[in-house]
Order: sequence, then C-alpha cells, then structure tokens
Amino acid sequence: MDHTGWELEGTSGAGREARTGVSRRALLRGASGALPAVLTLQSGAALAQSSNLLGTVRSAQQAVGERGRIQCIDMASAVGGTPSQLDLGPNPSVHMQYLKQRTYYWPHRSGNKGDKSRGPVPYETMCAKGGVFWYEERGQWRATLPGAYGKGVQAGFLVSATAMASFAQNVKLKTYF
Repeated sequence: MDHTGWELEGTSGAGREARTGVSRRALLRGASGALPAVLTLQSGAALAQSSNLLGTVRSAQQAVGERGRIQCIDMASAVGGTPSQLDLGPNPSVHMQYLKQRTYYWPHRSGNKGDKSRGPVPYETMCAKGGVFWYEERGQWRATLPGAYGKGVQAGFLVSATAMASFAQNVKLKTYF
C-alpha cells in the first residue's frame, strides 16, 4: 500500500488534491516534534501573565504624571522586556524620575551652563539618553544634579500615569528635576 500524499475521497480527476510525496510516518514524526514547542509556548505565556509588565510611551505628552511632570522610569528598574513593554520582575522596585516641564539644554563646553546654540533638549531624548542637562531659573543656570546617583537623569523610558497607577506601591525611589 502506498502511504505517500493525500487525496480526497469521492473525488476524481480535476477535483483531486495533488500528492505531496510525504509519507504518513514522516508527517506523524514531524507533528510529535512540534508538541514540545507548543508546551513551551504555553508555559512561556503563563510566565508572562504572572510577571509585572509595564507599557511605555513614546511621547512626553503621554507621560505627564505627578504634579504635571514628565515621568521617566530608570532603566535599572526593569529586569527585561522590550522598549515598549518592560518586565519589572517578580518584586518590582521602581526608580521614577520626574522632569519638570521647562526648557532644558545640553551642557556648554565650560561645564557651568547650558548651550543655547544647540537648541533645547526634548524630554524624550533626556529620558532615553540620560545625563546632566541645564535650565535657567531666575536668571541662574542650574543643572539636573545630583540625581539619585549624582549623575543627573538616569537613562530610561517614558511611562504614562495610567500605566504607573498599578505600580504606585512599587515606586521605591523618586527623583525630581
């Protein structure tokens, strides 16, 4: 008996399915090899459902939170994930940085003021790159120092107030700029 290919019963000629040349035995072996992969996917999905995932936003307008400040979560708060969805791990400990809405500048070569010739720094860039940025307040230049680690804004991701609502109890460190 020939076990290669498949054909539909009760059909003839043009209505028949083309033979594939794959034996029934090979087809079953391939199907049994796929079974562990399916089980792995199911267990991976269970892990993702039990972890603390936090979605991020791209625009500073979407990241306005406490006191009208831009919310930037420190990259070190995440244990994995992607830039659009952070995994905060089983015991989240969030470092939230709040950027006051004002005009920030890159540092000047002198190191004691902002460089207006380079133009303002967007909040999105400040959060993504991190660093020390400068702003003017009452005619005086001020830096975004010291920050949590004495290095200014820590590189991170913008997050919305809605996304942070379920993680509010996990914010262990707040830094205001």
